[in-house]
Amino acid sequence: MTEHLHPSTDPATEVEDFDAFWQRHTTGRTQPRARIFGALVPVPMSLPLQVLYERDRLADSEDLGDTRRLVAMVWGEDALDEWSRAGCDMAQFQILLAYGFARASGQVVTFDEIAARVAEATAAKAAAGKAQAPGNRAARRAGGRSRGRTGR
Repeated sequence: MTEHLHPSTDPATEVEDFDAFWQRHTTGRTQPRARIFGALVPVPMSLPLQVLYERDRLADSEDLGDTRRLVAMVWGEDALDEWSRAGCDMAQFQILLAYGFARASGQVVTFDEIAARVAEATAAKAAAGKAQAPGNRAARRAGGRSRGRTGR
């Protein structure tokens, strides 16, 4: 696969082997687990780059199929259905997804830390929405006044 990238006809050429390195690097690592809605589940330790591409591509999607696919890539095929049956609400869902991505990217975080990050992001988004609202409200009031005056 990589020979076409760096061709060498000399068999004595030293080749550093990433595959061998990675095998040594990952051998003996203990898979962390978390208890989620009563079940012990493996916590993602890494994710394929494709998952990050999908996360960015699907960030604004409201399609349940997209959400299901993203959760499956991080937590496993049945995770979303299991969480739903357990009564998972939107705040819990956001924390679980953010936690999975954080842990998979190498961050050693707790659910408490992720919950604080999610709350901060949610507050910032709400504040951004409120900052835009006065202009919209003023426009609605102006529209309402003109209609009100014509009826008098």
